Amino acid sequence: MRFSCHGLADNVITELRENLPWPAAFRRNRNAWLASGILIVSGMAGYASVLLIAGSSHASAGAGKSLGATAPAARSSSCISEPAPASASSVAAFRFESWIVSVASPGEDFSGAYESGDLLFIPPRTAFKVTASPIGSATLRPAPGWLAAGGRWSEGRIPGEDVFESPSKAGLYAMESVPPKEGGTPPSLRVFVMLEANMSREPKGGTKVSVAGKSLGAYLNPASSGIVKVRDNPQLYKPPRFFAFIDTAVENEPLIAPSAEGMPRSISFGQAIGFIDRYEGSRKIHTTERHTNLFAPSRPLYLKLARLGEALARQGIRFRAWAVNSGFRSPLYNASIGGAAFSRHCYGDAADIIIDEDGDRRMDDLNGDGRVDKNDVLAIAETCRRLELEGLVKPGGIGVYECKGDQSVGAFVHVDARGLPARWGYAFEGRRKIFFRWWPKSDPGDVDESE
Repeated sequence: MRFSCHGLADNVITELRENLPWPAAFRRNRNAWLASGILIVSGMAGYASVLLIAGSSHASAGAGKSLGATAPAARSSSCISEPAPASASSVAAFRFESWIVSVASPGEDFSGAYESGDLLFIPPRTAFKVTASPIGSATLRPAPGWLAAGGRWSEGRIPGEDVFESPSKAGLYAMESVPPKEGGTPPSLRVFVMLEANMSREPKGGTKVSVAGKSLGAYLNPASSGIVKVRDNPQLYKPPRFFAFIDTAVENEPLIAPSAEGMPRSISFGQAIGFIDRYEGSRKIHTTERHTNLFAPSRPLYLKLARLGEALARQGIRFRAWAVNSGFRSPLYNASIGGAAFSRHCYGDAADIIIDEDGDRRMDDLNGDGRVDKNDVLAIAETCRRLELEGLVKPGGIGVYECKGDQSVGAFVHVDARGLPARWGYAFEGRRKIFFRWWPKSDPGDVDESE
Protein backbone atom coordinates (compact mmCIF):
# COMPACT_ATOMS: atom_id res chain seq x y z
CA MET A 1 0.00 0.00 0.00
CA ARG A 2 1.73 3.17 -1.21
CA PHE A 3 0.59 6.77 -1.11
CA SER A 4 1.53 9.73 -3.26
CA CYS A 5 0.36 13.19 -3.96
CA HIS A 6 2.94 14.16 -6.55
CA GLY A 7 2.03 17.79 -7.12
CA LEU A 8 2.37 18.75 -3.48
CA ALA A 9 5.18 16.28 -2.87
CA ASP A 10 7.41 17.80 -5.55
CA ASN A 11 7.24 21.24 -3.95
CA VAL A 12 7.58 20.07 -0.35
CA ILE A 13 10.39 17.60 -1.03
CA THR A 14 12.35 20.22 -2.94
CA GLU A 15 12.09 22.54 0.04
CA LEU A 16 12.96 19.88 2.64
CA ARG A 17 15.82 18.25 0.78
CA GLU A 18 17.58 21.57 0.23
CA ASN A 19 17.35 22.67 3.86
CA LEU A 20 17.77 19.54 5.95
CA PRO A 21 20.65 16.99 6.07
CA TRP A 22 18.78 14.05 4.57
CA PRO A 23 20.56 10.92 3.31
CA ALA A 24 21.74 11.14 -0.29
CA ALA A 25 18.86 9.07 -1.68
CA PHE A 26 16.32 11.50 -0.24
CA ARG A 27 18.16 14.53 -1.60
CA ARG A 28 18.14 13.10 -5.10
CA ASN A 29 14.52 12.47 -5.94
CA ARG A 30 10.90 12.26 -4.90
CA ASN A 31 10.61 8.53 -5.62
CA ALA A 32 13.08 7.69 -2.83
CA TRP A 33 10.78 9.38 -0.34
CA LEU A 34 7.68 7.64 -1.61
CA ALA A 35 9.35 4.24 -1.93
CA SER A 36 10.50 4.46 1.69
CA GLY A 37 6.97 4.87 2.91
CA ILE A 38 6.95 8.63 3.48
CA LEU A 39 3.60 10.28 2.91
CA ILE A 40 3.49 14.03 2.53
CA VAL A 41 0.22 15.83 3.15
CA SER A 42 -0.60 19.50 3.35
CA GLY A 43 -0.70 21.21 6.71
CA MET A 44 -1.93 24.51 8.03
CA ALA A 45 -0.64 27.84 6.75
CA GLY A 46 1.25 26.29 3.85
CA TYR A 47 3.42 24.03 6.00
CA ALA A 48 3.69 20.30 5.52
CA SER A 49 3.63 17.27 7.74
CA VAL A 50 5.82 14.27 6.97
CA LEU A 51 4.17 10.96 7.80
CA LEU A 52 6.07 7.71 8.15
CA ILE A 53 4.37 4.58 6.85
CA ALA A 54 6.14 1.39 7.92
CA GLY A 55 6.13 -0.26 4.49
CA SER A 56 3.23 -1.96 2.72
CA SER A 57 3.19 -5.14 4.81
CA HIS A 58 3.29 -3.23 8.12
CA ALA A 59 0.61 -0.80 6.96
CA SER A 60 -1.73 -3.63 6.02
CA ALA A 61 -1.14 -5.53 9.24
CA GLY A 62 -1.76 -2.39 11.25
CA ALA A 63 -5.14 -1.75 9.64
CA GLY A 64 -3.91 1.43 8.02
CA LYS A 65 -2.35 3.01 11.12
CA SER A 66 0.51 5.38 10.40
CA LEU A 67 3.56 5.72 12.62
CA GLY A 68 3.25 9.35 13.60
CA ALA A 69 0.18 10.72 11.87
CA THR A 70 1.19 14.28 12.52
CA ALA A 71 4.51 15.94 12.98
CA PRO A 72 4.96 16.78 16.68
CA ALA A 73 5.06 20.46 17.45
CA ALA A 74 8.43 21.74 18.63
CA ARG A 75 8.46 22.27 22.37
CA SER A 76 10.26 25.04 24.14
CA SER A 77 13.45 23.50 25.44
CA SER A 78 13.73 26.05 28.21
CA CYS A 79 10.92 24.44 30.23
CA ILE A 80 11.52 20.74 29.56
CA SER A 81 12.13 18.33 32.40
CA GLU A 82 14.06 15.07 32.08
CA PRO A 83 12.13 13.18 29.36
CA ALA A 84 10.70 9.75 29.96
CA PRO A 85 11.98 7.12 27.51
CA ALA A 86 9.78 6.85 24.45
CA SER A 87 8.23 3.50 23.66
CA ALA A 88 9.69 1.27 20.98
CA SER A 89 6.38 1.30 19.14
CA SER A 90 6.96 4.94 18.21
CA VAL A 91 9.97 4.03 16.10
CA ALA A 92 9.46 2.85 12.53
CA ALA A 93 10.69 -0.61 11.61
CA PHE A 94 13.54 0.58 9.37
CA ARG A 95 17.06 -0.69 10.00
CA PHE A 96 19.20 2.09 11.46
CA GLU A 97 22.19 3.20 9.37
CA SER A 98 23.51 6.44 10.84
CA TRP A 99 22.75 9.65 12.69
CA ILE A 100 22.59 12.75 10.50
CA VAL A 101 23.87 15.67 12.55
CA SER A 102 23.40 19.31 11.60
CA VAL A 103 25.26 21.83 13.76
CA ALA A 104 24.60 25.56 13.84
CA SER A 105 28.17 26.73 14.53
CA PRO A 106 29.55 29.38 12.16
CA GLY A 107 33.15 28.82 11.14
CA GLU A 108 33.26 25.23 12.41
CA ASP A 109 32.25 22.03 10.64
CA PHE A 110 30.83 19.42 12.99
CA SER A 111 27.91 18.34 10.78
CA GLY A 112 27.78 15.00 8.99
CA ALA A 113 26.87 11.33 9.28
CA TYR A 114 27.75 9.48 12.49
CA GLU A 115 27.55 5.72 13.06
CA SER A 116 26.00 4.14 16.13
CA GLY A 117 28.44 4.53 19.00
CA ASP A 118 30.21 7.38 17.24
CA LEU A 119 31.52 10.50 18.96
CA LEU A 120 30.38 14.05 18.21
CA PHE A 121 32.66 16.83 19.44
CA ILE A 122 30.59 19.94 20.01
CA PRO A 123 31.29 23.43 21.40
CA PRO A 124 29.46 24.49 24.56
CA ARG A 125 26.04 26.15 24.25
CA THR A 126 25.69 25.13 20.61
CA ALA A 127 22.44 24.10 18.90
CA PHE A 128 22.36 20.96 16.74
CA LYS A 129 19.78 18.66 15.18
CA VAL A 130 19.98 14.87 15.02
CA THR A 131 17.93 12.72 12.65
CA ALA A 132 18.22 8.96 12.20
CA SER A 133 18.83 7.58 8.73
CA PRO A 134 16.56 6.14 7.43
CA ILE A 135 14.09 8.58 8.94
CA GLY A 136 12.17 6.97 11.76
CA SER A 137 14.65 4.14 12.41
CA ALA A 138 15.61 5.55 15.83
CA THR A 139 14.98 8.51 18.10
CA LEU A 140 17.70 10.11 20.20
CA ARG A 141 17.17 11.29 23.74
CA PRO A 142 19.37 13.35 26.10
CA ALA A 143 22.03 11.65 28.15
CA PRO A 144 21.53 11.38 31.91
CA GLY A 145 22.57 14.71 33.37
CA TRP A 146 22.37 16.58 30.04
CA LEU A 147 19.55 18.87 31.16
CA ALA A 148 20.88 19.21 34.70
CA ALA A 149 24.19 20.45 33.24
CA GLY A 150 22.37 23.18 31.33
CA GLY A 151 21.74 21.36 28.05
CA ARG A 152 18.43 21.53 26.23
CA TRP A 153 16.34 19.17 24.15
CA SER A 154 13.11 19.28 22.18
CA GLU A 155 11.45 17.24 19.46
CA GLY A 156 11.78 18.70 15.99
CA ARG A 157 9.13 19.56 13.44
CA ILE A 158 9.28 16.16 11.78
CA PRO A 159 9.10 12.67 13.32
CA GLY A 160 12.51 11.35 14.32
CA GLU A 161 14.20 14.75 14.45
CA ASP A 162 15.53 15.93 17.80
CA VAL A 163 16.89 19.38 18.57
CA PHE A 164 19.60 19.81 21.21
CA GLU A 165 21.66 22.57 22.74
CA SER A 166 24.90 21.51 24.39
CA PRO A 167 25.43 22.37 28.06
CA SER A 168 28.15 24.70 29.26
CA LYS A 169 29.70 21.91 31.34
CA ALA A 170 32.46 20.18 29.36
CA GLY A 171 32.75 16.41 29.26
CA LEU A 172 31.39 13.22 27.75
CA TYR A 173 27.65 12.55 27.51
CA ALA A 174 26.29 9.18 26.35
CA MET A 175 23.06 9.93 24.49
CA GLU A 176 20.27 7.37 24.67
CA SER A 177 17.90 6.25 21.94
CA VAL A 178 14.56 4.51 21.71
CA PRO A 179 15.08 0.75 21.32
CA PRO A 180 14.43 -0.41 17.74
CA LYS A 181 11.07 -2.05 17.12
CA GLU A 182 12.68 -5.24 15.80
CA GLY A 183 14.78 -5.58 18.97
CA GLY A 184 18.52 -5.59 19.34
CA THR A 185 20.89 -3.00 20.77
CA PRO A 186 19.56 0.56 20.52
CA PRO A 187 21.77 2.81 18.39
CA SER A 188 23.71 5.37 20.41
CA LEU A 189 25.68 8.57 20.02
CA ARG A 190 28.31 9.94 22.37
CA VAL A 191 28.70 13.71 22.65
CA PHE A 192 31.78 15.42 24.03
CA VAL A 193 31.25 19.07 24.98
CA MET A 194 34.54 20.90 24.49
CA LEU A 195 36.25 23.78 26.27
CA GLU A 196 36.55 27.12 24.50
CA ALA A 197 40.00 28.68 24.33
CA ASN A 198 40.92 32.17 25.45
CA MET A 199 42.92 33.98 22.79
CA SER A 200 44.97 37.16 22.78
CA ARG A 201 46.90 38.77 19.97
CA GLU A 202 50.67 39.21 20.11
CA PRO A 203 52.45 42.33 18.77
CA LYS A 204 53.88 40.36 15.84
CA GLY A 205 50.50 38.99 14.82
CA GLY A 206 50.63 35.65 16.59
CA THR A 207 47.92 34.38 18.93
CA LYS A 208 48.44 33.29 22.52
CA VAL A 209 46.07 30.48 23.52
CA SER A 210 45.07 29.29 26.96
CA VAL A 211 42.38 26.81 27.98
CA ALA A 212 40.91 26.54 31.47
CA GLY A 213 43.74 28.68 32.78
CA LYS A 214 46.48 26.58 31.18
CA SER A 215 48.75 28.30 28.64
CA LEU A 216 49.42 26.35 25.45
CA GLY A 217 51.76 28.93 23.94
CA ALA A 218 51.45 31.07 20.84
CA TYR A 219 50.33 30.15 17.34
CA LEU A 220 52.39 32.08 14.79
CA ASN A 221 50.96 34.27 12.06
CA PRO A 222 51.03 32.24 8.80
CA ALA A 223 51.89 35.42 6.89
CA SER A 224 55.28 35.32 8.58
CA SER A 225 56.11 31.82 7.32
CA GLY A 226 58.84 31.18 4.80
CA ILE A 227 56.79 28.29 3.39
CA VAL A 228 54.67 29.26 0.40
CA LYS A 229 51.92 26.72 1.10
CA VAL A 230 51.51 28.10 4.63
CA ARG A 231 51.39 31.74 3.51
CA ASP A 232 48.95 30.94 0.70
CA ASN A 233 46.55 29.00 2.96
CA PRO A 234 46.20 31.04 6.15
CA GLN A 235 42.73 29.57 6.81
CA LEU A 236 44.39 26.20 7.50
CA TYR A 237 46.60 27.73 10.19
CA LYS A 238 44.06 29.45 12.41
CA PRO A 239 44.50 28.59 16.10
CA PRO A 240 41.97 25.97 17.26
CA ARG A 241 39.03 27.50 19.14
CA PHE A 242 37.86 24.41 21.02
CA PHE A 243 39.69 21.71 22.94
CA ALA A 244 38.92 18.33 24.47
CA PHE A 245 40.72 16.88 27.45
CA ILE A 246 41.95 13.51 28.69
CA ASP A 247 41.09 12.22 32.15
CA THR A 248 40.67 8.76 33.65
CA ALA A 249 36.97 8.70 32.73
CA VAL A 250 37.59 9.03 28.98
CA GLU A 251 41.17 7.82 28.46
CA ASN A 252 40.12 4.53 26.86
CA GLU A 253 37.10 5.91 25.01
CA PRO A 254 37.38 5.60 21.19
CA LEU A 255 37.48 8.90 19.33
CA ILE A 256 35.14 7.58 16.63
CA ALA A 257 32.73 4.65 16.42
CA PRO A 258 34.22 1.35 17.63
CA SER A 259 35.87 -0.57 14.81
CA ALA A 260 34.32 -3.59 13.13
CA GLU A 261 35.34 -7.07 14.24
CA GLY A 262 38.71 -8.08 12.83
CA MET A 263 39.79 -4.50 12.17
CA PRO A 264 42.32 -2.40 14.13
CA ARG A 265 40.86 -0.68 17.17
CA SER A 266 39.74 2.91 16.80
CA ILE A 267 42.20 5.45 18.16
CA SER A 268 41.34 6.48 21.73
CA PHE A 269 41.42 9.67 23.78
CA GLY A 270 44.57 8.44 25.48
CA GLN A 271 46.36 8.24 22.13
CA ALA A 272 45.50 11.81 21.11
CA ILE A 273 48.58 13.08 22.96
CA GLY A 274 51.85 11.17 22.97
CA PHE A 275 53.91 10.42 26.06
CA ILE A 276 57.09 12.33 26.87
CA ASP A 277 60.47 10.66 26.41
CA ARG A 278 63.23 11.68 28.81
CA TYR A 279 66.96 11.08 28.61
CA GLU A 280 69.62 10.18 31.16
CA GLY A 281 72.79 10.86 29.24
CA SER A 282 72.28 9.03 25.97
CA ARG A 283 69.76 6.56 27.39
CA LYS A 284 66.11 7.14 26.50
CA ILE A 285 63.55 6.69 29.27
CA HIS A 286 59.95 6.08 28.29
CA THR A 287 57.32 7.64 30.56
CA THR A 288 53.55 7.70 30.84
CA GLU A 289 53.54 11.48 31.27
CA ARG A 290 51.92 13.88 28.83
CA HIS A 291 52.96 17.50 28.34
CA THR A 292 49.28 18.49 28.60
CA ASN A 293 45.90 16.81 28.90
CA LEU A 294 44.32 19.19 26.35
CA PHE A 295 44.07 18.60 22.62
CA ALA A 296 42.31 19.97 19.56
CA PRO A 297 40.24 17.07 18.18
CA SER A 298 40.13 16.26 14.46
CA ARG A 299 37.45 13.87 13.24
CA PRO A 300 38.94 13.80 9.68
CA LEU A 301 42.23 12.51 11.13
CA TYR A 302 40.57 9.81 13.23
CA LEU A 303 38.50 8.64 10.27
CA LYS A 304 41.60 8.65 8.09
CA LEU A 305 43.51 6.43 10.51
CA ALA A 306 40.54 4.07 10.76
CA ARG A 307 40.18 3.78 6.97
CA LEU A 308 43.93 3.28 6.65
CA GLY A 309 43.90 0.43 9.16
CA GLU A 310 40.97 -1.21 7.41
CA ALA A 311 42.66 -0.94 4.00
CA LEU A 312 45.86 -2.51 5.34
CA ALA A 313 43.89 -5.34 6.94
CA ARG A 314 42.27 -6.09 3.58
CA GLN A 315 45.79 -6.30 2.11
CA GLY A 316 46.74 -8.90 4.73
CA ILE A 317 48.58 -6.52 7.10
CA ARG A 318 46.61 -7.17 10.28
CA PHE A 319 47.30 -5.58 13.65
CA ARG A 320 45.36 -4.80 16.81
CA ALA A 321 45.76 -1.03 16.98
CA TRP A 322 47.91 1.87 15.85
CA ALA A 323 50.75 2.91 18.14
CA VAL A 324 50.87 6.72 18.16
CA ASN A 325 54.31 8.20 18.90
CA SER A 326 53.19 11.80 18.69
CA GLY A 327 49.72 13.31 18.46
CA PHE A 328 48.67 16.79 19.51
CA ARG A 329 51.44 19.13 20.65
CA SER A 330 50.89 22.52 22.21
CA PRO A 331 52.90 25.26 20.46
CA LEU A 332 54.89 25.66 23.68
CA TYR A 333 55.91 21.99 23.80
CA ASN A 334 56.42 21.80 20.04
CA ALA A 335 58.97 24.64 20.21
CA SER A 336 60.75 22.99 23.14
CA ILE A 337 61.47 19.82 21.15
CA GLY A 338 62.46 21.64 17.96
CA GLY A 339 59.26 20.93 16.02
CA ALA A 340 58.44 22.80 12.81
CA ALA A 341 56.93 26.23 13.48
CA PHE A 342 53.70 25.40 11.67
CA SER A 343 53.57 21.71 12.52
CA ARG A 344 50.15 20.15 11.97
CA HIS A 345 50.58 18.48 15.36
CA CYS A 346 49.79 21.87 16.93
CA TYR A 347 46.45 21.96 15.11
CA GLY A 348 45.41 18.50 16.27
CA ASP A 349 45.07 16.88 12.85
CA ALA A 350 48.39 14.98 12.73
CA ALA A 351 49.75 11.74 14.17
CA ASP A 352 53.05 9.89 13.89
CA ILE A 353 52.17 6.20 13.76
CA ILE A 354 53.78 2.76 13.77
CA ILE A 355 52.61 -0.83 14.00
CA ASP A 356 54.00 -2.30 17.22
CA GLU A 357 52.41 -5.66 17.90
CA ASP A 358 55.24 -6.96 20.10
CA GLY A 359 55.21 -3.89 22.34
CA ASP A 360 58.92 -3.03 22.05
CA ARG A 361 58.13 0.60 21.09
CA ARG A 362 59.67 0.08 17.63
CA MET A 363 58.10 -0.35 14.24
CA ASP A 364 57.56 -4.03 13.46
CA ASP A 365 59.58 -5.75 10.76
CA LEU A 366 56.68 -6.05 8.33
CA ASN A 367 58.68 -7.30 5.35
CA GLY A 368 60.58 -9.88 7.41
CA ASP A 369 64.06 -8.91 6.23
CA GLY A 370 65.48 -8.87 9.75
CA ARG A 371 65.75 -5.10 10.16
CA VAL A 372 63.45 -2.12 10.69
CA ASP A 373 63.75 0.67 8.14
CA LYS A 374 61.69 2.79 5.77
CA ASN A 375 60.79 -0.25 3.68
CA ASP A 376 58.61 -1.47 6.56
CA VAL A 377 56.45 1.66 6.57
CA LEU A 378 56.21 2.28 2.83
CA ALA A 379 53.16 0.02 2.60
CA ILE A 380 51.43 2.27 5.15
CA ALA A 381 52.37 5.46 3.29
CA GLU A 382 51.43 4.09 -0.14
CA THR A 383 48.07 2.83 1.09
CA CYS A 384 47.32 6.21 2.68
CA ARG A 385 48.29 7.97 -0.55
CA ARG A 386 45.95 5.73 -2.54
CA LEU A 387 43.06 6.44 -0.16
CA GLU A 388 43.63 10.16 -0.69
CA LEU A 389 43.74 9.83 -4.47
CA GLU A 390 40.50 7.83 -4.41
CA GLY A 391 38.81 10.52 -2.34
CA LEU A 392 38.11 8.17 0.58
CA VAL A 393 39.90 10.30 3.20
CA LYS A 394 40.69 13.97 3.64
CA PRO A 395 43.97 14.82 1.90
CA GLY A 396 46.97 15.96 3.88
CA GLY A 397 50.57 15.31 4.66
CA ILE A 398 52.20 11.87 4.44
CA GLY A 399 55.79 11.76 5.62
CA VAL A 400 58.04 8.71 5.84
CA TYR A 401 60.87 8.69 8.40
CA GLU A 402 63.74 6.30 8.96
CA CYS A 403 65.65 6.59 12.23
CA LYS A 404 68.89 4.76 12.98
CA GLY A 405 69.76 3.56 16.45
CA ASP A 406 68.50 0.93 18.86
CA GLN A 407 66.65 3.50 20.98
CA SER A 408 64.66 4.91 18.08
CA VAL A 409 61.35 3.63 16.70
CA GLY A 410 63.25 2.57 13.57
CA ALA A 411 60.76 4.08 11.13
CA PHE A 412 57.37 5.76 11.27
CA VAL A 413 54.79 7.53 9.14
CA HIS A 414 53.41 11.00 9.72
CA VAL A 415 49.75 11.32 8.66
CA ASP A 416 47.71 14.50 8.78
CA ALA A 417 44.39 15.83 7.46
CA ARG A 418 45.22 19.45 6.70
CA GLY A 419 43.16 19.50 3.50
CA LEU A 420 46.08 19.84 1.05
CA PRO A 421 48.33 16.97 -0.12
CA ALA A 422 51.97 17.10 0.94
CA ARG A 423 54.71 14.46 0.74
CA TRP A 424 58.17 14.12 2.19
CA GLY A 425 60.70 11.53 3.34
CA TYR A 426 63.74 11.78 5.61
CA ALA A 427 66.34 9.38 6.93
CA PHE A 428 68.29 10.32 10.05
CA GLU A 429 71.83 9.07 10.55
CA GLY A 430 73.28 10.66 13.64
CA ARG A 431 72.88 14.38 13.04
CA ARG A 432 72.50 13.99 9.29
CA LYS A 433 69.03 14.45 7.78
CA ILE A 434 68.85 12.87 4.33
CA PHE A 435 65.92 13.58 2.03
CA PHE A 436 64.45 10.79 -0.12
CA ARG A 437 61.48 10.58 -2.47
CA TRP A 438 59.09 7.63 -2.03
CA TRP A 439 56.11 8.93 -4.05
CA PRO A 440 55.80 9.25 -7.85
CA LYS A 441 56.35 12.62 -9.49
CA SER A 442 52.76 12.52 -10.74
CA ASP A 443 51.48 12.78 -7.15
CA PRO A 444 49.76 16.10 -6.38
CA GLY A 445 51.66 16.43 -3.08
CA ASP A 446 54.84 18.46 -2.88
CA VAL A 447 57.67 18.42 -0.38
CA ASP A 448 56.46 20.25 2.71
CA GLU A 449 58.58 21.57 5.56
CA SER A 450 55.76 22.27 8.04
CA GLU A 451 55.23 18.56 8.86
